[in-house]
Amino acid sequence: NDFFRASETVYDPTTRQDVPNRNKGAGIVIFLNQVRALRAAGVDIITTSAAGQLNDPTFNGYYTWPRFGYSGRITDAKFRRLSPRLQAAMGNSREVRDLFDLPGGSDEWEMKGGWIECEFDLKNDSRNMKALQTYIDYTKTPQYQEDRRRRDAARAARKAARRG
Repeated sequence: NDFFRASETVYDPTTRQDVPNRNKGAGIVIFLNQVRALRAAGVDIITTSAAGQLNDPTFNGYYTWPRFGYSGRITDAKFRRLSPRLQAAMGNSREVRDLFDLPGGSDEWEMKGGWIECEFDLKNDSRNMKALQTYIDYTKTPQYQEDRRRRDAARAARKAARRG
């Protein structure tokens, strides 16, 4: 506990997702347990390298961690990959949370985003904790199930296309 309290920040190394439960909801359960434990230990901020990109068979953190509420700066190169509509809506912001808060922002980031350095503020009233709660609430809706079926079908189609 003293190590965590002294630093008030803990680094969460990128987690490999080559496990049977990938894309099955195990990540949110693991993350919620991590949030509870780190808050109890007095940690204020989690930082991580959110690895991956579209069709990466090993890493999907670039998309998953912002969905769970992490913040991070989108590089100019990645920002230029976004549609003109989303670029205009974001204005001068390069914050991935701002992108995920826009209609279609998370879907576009899944398709065009990539590795991003992120952090998660563990304070109750932080934007990150509010985004995490919003995500948890969303997972309980019929829209989540519909979106999940759509994402799973898109992943299967991309995988089939890669096989030729």
